[in-house]
Amino acid sequence: MNDLSKMSPSALAPCDAISRLVAPRIFASENATDHAALRASLFAELAPRTPYETALAENLVRYEWEMARILRFRDGAVLSRYRDLAMMALLTGDPMSESFSEPSDDQRALVRDLVSLDEKIRRVAETEFCECSDWEPADLLGLAYVISSAARTLEDRIADFERRRRGLREDYARLQTARPRADIEDAEIHEGSDGH
Repeated sequence: MNDLSKMSPSALAPCDAISRLVAPRIFASENATDHAALRASLFAELAPRTPYETALAENLVRYEWEMARILRFRDGAVLSRYRDLAMMALLTGDPMSESFSEPSDDQRALVRDLVSLDEKIRRVAETEFCECSDWEPADLLGLAYVISSAARTLEDRIADFERRRRGLREDYARLQTARPRADIEDAEIHEGSDGH
């Protein structure tokens, strides 16, 4: 995928080589166009000029992409736990129960609709769920968030990425501040009225 060994060193500019080496693996649920748009946006803002600045900018892109990915994973973990709790609440009246019967197709469809991306479908399912159980969907979702060990683990990873991203952003800002400014013309020395 990123094999530079087949290319001659002169065929790639240093910044291109760095970009190829750090290109991310795009998962099945992700879109390469979204990654390219994120990269273009951050590169437009950061305007790296050197290979080292390019490497730092690529790392910032990677951190932003990874944080968004982990947020999706965290949300998926919470929603998965929420579906389990909702199903238990429908089947037994107790979302924490471990003993249950096989759910009906209607119960499966209702639980599926509780996590639909379509807000209208989700709202209808929430209303129906309240009629079928003694639980509010929002309460079950909160419980799912609190008891999901996967979500807590992913929250820790998000916090770690955020610390690393901030540190890298600070390093990048210091590096750019230390750049020689190309827009300053050579200064002329004018002697004062006393000849100095």
